[in-house]
Amino acid sequence: MAKTKTLQNVLPLAQHFSILSKGYIEVFAKKLAHLEIDRYFSILLYIDNTANCTQQHISAFFKTDKASMVRIMNCLSKHGMVDKRVNAADRRENLVFLTDKAKNILPEIHKAVEDVNALAMQGLSKKDIKHLYKYIETMQNNLDGHIINL
Repeated sequence: MAKTKTLQNVLPLAQHFSILSKGYIEVFAKKLAHLEIDRYFSILLYIDNTANCTQQHISAFFKTDKASMVRIMNCLSKHGMVDKRVNAADRRENLVFLTDKAKNILPEIHKAVEDVNALAMQGLSKKDIKHLYKYIETMQNNLDGHIINL
């Protein structure tokens, strides 16, 4: 009898996360498509929750190369979601701020996060969800020392 391999044992773990992420982001983006800011909702949430936020901070957090981050910031700026100002403490840096327009849509983004998370986690107990986040954090920490800075 032939041994059957499951994709769980064949594909790299990252591929499973990538497939999950693509499905999650597709559902999330459809919920918020009318906001016309592509798939950059997480960037807005990060800026909202980070004091003295710079483009470099955002790029490092999301592990995004600088050229991609410039395109993202240009898109968000074009749609009136972010504003950049020179950092008075270090004139070489630009601080990134949410505009009033972006602040006004944050409650809708938070609600979409809540709804899509609930959809994705149907069938998981609160304990399972707590463990899931802990496992993800552990895996990120395990890999952080091996990631080449972008």
